[in-house]
Order: sequence, then C-alpha cells, then structure tokens
Amino acid sequence: MSDNYKGVTRGQVVGPVHVFYGKVGDKYYAVGDVSLKGKPITAQDGPHVWERGATDWEYEGDTGGDLCGKVPEALVKAWGKACS
Repeated sequence: MSDNYKGVTRGQVVGPVHVFYGKVGDKYYAVGDVSLKGKPITAQDGPHVWERGATDWEYEGDTGGDLCGKVPEALVKAWGKACS
C-alpha cells in the first residue's frame, strides 16, 4: 500500500488489525489488515504481508485474499486459515 500512497503519515493508518505471525525456517511472517482513515477502498484486497529474515521487516504486499501466495502453506494452516 505504501507505494500507492506517498506522503501518508502513521496517524492516517488504521491497523494493522487481525494480525497473525509466525516463523518458518529462518524467516518470520506477519499478516494483518491495514487501511487509511477516510479511504474505504484501501481496506480491500488484504490481508497484507510483512517478512523478516536476517534484517528488518519488509513489506511484501497485499495477498488479494490468497495467503498462500506470500506465506508458506504450513504456517497458514497453523493459523487455522485455508489457501485459496
């Protein structure tokens, strides 16, 4: 979302909410919904994914509803979610 909304401040961001996180191998994954206040269209196409290896967290993008496109299937199942 950050690439599409340059200049947005943290105060304008809602979330992340509905967060799941875990580790597979040497990588950590975090998944959650984020949106911008007053812009309901930004609440669609989530959840969003962040990944962390040996360095800082990096934004991987939104999933469009398919968690398994960006997160290992074993972790998605551990969260009690399904692959699309």
